[in-house]
Amino acid sequence: MNGNNRHAIVLGGSIAGLLAARVLTEHFEQVTLIERDALPTGAEPRKGVPQGRHLHALLARGYQALVALFPGFKTDLLEAGAVISDLSNDVRWYQGGYSVNFNSGIEAVFISRPTLEWLIRQRVVALPNLALRPSCAVTALTTTADQQQVTGVMIHDRQTNEDETVTADLVVDATGRGSHIPKWLTQLGYATPEESTVNVGVSYATRLYRRTVSDDQAKALLNVPVAPLEKRGGGVFPIEHNGWLATLTGYQDDEAPKDEQGFLAHAHSLPAQEIYELLKNAEPLSDIATYNYPASRRRHYEQLTRFPIGLITVGDAVCSFNPIYGQGMTVCALEALVLDKWLRSATQQNQPRDSRQFFTLIAKVIDVPWALAKGADTVKASPNLLDRYLNRLKKVSQHDKVVSLAFIKVVQLLAPPASLFHPRIVLRVLLGSWRRDQAKRSLKTAWRTV
Repeated sequence: MNGNNRHAIVLGGSIAGLLAARVLTEHFEQVTLIERDALPTGAEPRKGVPQGRHLHALLARGYQALVALFPGFKTDLLEAGAVISDLSNDVRWYQGGYSVNFNSGIEAVFISRPTLEWLIRQRVVALPNLALRPSCAVTALTTTADQQQVTGVMIHDRQTNEDETVTADLVVDATGRGSHIPKWLTQLGYATPEESTVNVGVSYATRLYRRTVSDDQAKALLNVPVAPLEKRGGGVFPIEHNGWLATLTGYQDDEAPKDEQGFLAHAHSLPAQEIYELLKNAEPLSDIATYNYPASRRRHYEQLTRFPIGLITVGDAVCSFNPIYGQGMTVCALEALVLDKWLRSATQQNQPRDSRQFFTLIAKVIDVPWALAKGADTVKASPNLLDRYLNRLKKVSQHDKVVSLAFIKVVQLLAPPASLFHPRIVLRVLLGSWRRDQAKRSLKTAWRTV
């Protein structure tokens, strides 16, 4: 390690910060992870993750990234009680119709967010060159006299009630949507990144139930609303300790329920009645937890022409996604892999670490999930040819295994969206829609002759 790789600081101990810290330990002599809150001693929800009690999905590409970052992580998951099953065969997915079930060969991981974060944190804090500083609030950045380079942070230790300056060669901000970096950039004389927002207005209500079927018999249930006609959705996932984690969602003025009677009534109103049938006789193990998510937000750091050396930002501090699509944790994992690549490249080429280059690299990671989520959350009065094709593709995927698998791979970030326009897929989409339309016309004709 060279003289610029002595010490790195990570701000924020959530999943994005933990994964960044894991990568940094391979490039720096010492890594300090600074977290504002006191951390739980086990797999428990924590204050800094208000959405932590609700359903979380780890996409297939994110699962692959975690296994790459933590060899043997699948064993950790299984020992913690995670349910790992086939993504297509063991998930009953309803979106305008049930998806076709078949053995896709793609593993799906079902586990609560607190337990997943706990497993990752246990791996990270065990690293010999990592120091964890909980209950420490970051109050400012420190810089060189010309403000061209960040040299560390000022913190207030809530345990000792003392202020302290911690110096570093690199500061990684993973403090989430409430990141102070834009404000601090302004104070240092830099421009702040432009922001893109997608108004979502989704509310969540979640409850834990006792699961009486074994892991190998448990099927995940998911009802994704089709905008703009539907405003309600929900899902039930099998999780550790024989639990069913049920989350119901409501968009805009149709808020998710907050009481027991409303919870079951909301489930009963969903097209996917399997959710209601499962919950109506299940034993509740928790109160109903609620959460509101107003809008997805992306900060375009990649567009800035000036940025201080020695500072980068990751995770929700850059881009936060509508949680219903389960993209956030996977994007964090992929950004960690990019961080590793960026650091290795700078070292191999013996060049200074260019923060703007890092933002350009992670923008490529963010682009696809952002476009997928934005496309699903943005209702268009007059769909164009591309939108009509994708709508047809989703309908054909409900009965065509080949099209379904292609769609699954894109949603799970295993394949680029361009793969949906392979001639073989296009032909099946067009023929599948034509055959269904022909069948409908035949039925109408037969009915008229009766």
